[in-house]
Amino acid sequence: MVAKTVLELPSIPVEVWVKVFSYLSGPDLFRCEGVCSSWHKEIQFQVKSGKVTRRGLKCQRLKTEPKGITEHRRNVWDTISVKADKPVVIVGVGVYSPSGVTTICVDARPIEDNLRPVDVSTELDSCHEENGVITTVFGKPDSKRPFRFILEADKWWELMLNIKQQKGSYDPMGGGTIWCGRGTGGKQEVKCHDVTFSFRNTDR
Repeated sequence: MVAKTVLELPSIPVEVWVKVFSYLSGPDLFRCEGVCSSWHKEIQFQVKSGKVTRRGLKCQRLKTEPKGITEHRRNVWDTISVKADKPVVIVGVGVYSPSGVTTICVDARPIEDNLRPVDVSTELDSCHEENGVITTVFGKPDSKRPFRFILEADKWWELMLNIKQQKGSYDPMGGGTIWCGRGTGGKQEVKCHDVTFSFRNTDR
């Protein structure tokens, strides 16, 4: 006969869990959401109610294409337009992790008659997700210019991305071109967390 032991977590007041969650990064909280349905519901509630402010809810549009490759040129900004049917705040952008030693620049701006210049001065930080396949870019804590974009409902915004080789790094094979993974199945409309996001090629 084999005795089975069931390990039960101690009962801890929700206020303590909220404090614990507040110290976790976005990727760590996503992992915690998968522990059990109770944690998933609690974390979702804490984020939506503003009690946990250090993370965002993830909107995933692409699926990673096995062995797919995308080319990034240092003088080219990749762009896509997005709008949401409810007000949202963009606090980070996920990109496929590039090869080599690189600098990733990300910006967002409303599409209007007088477009503001692209901002490359905001200090960004990053973390790896999905075993290093994805790099999530977000604002550095205590930065003078926070990386936060408030999207009004039904207003088109432009998301821009530039990846280039860092100054002083040596890449004899790349020739100034950066390579990374590629996504597939990009939909024109994605619904997640009770928000409908629409995507299209940027039209100025």
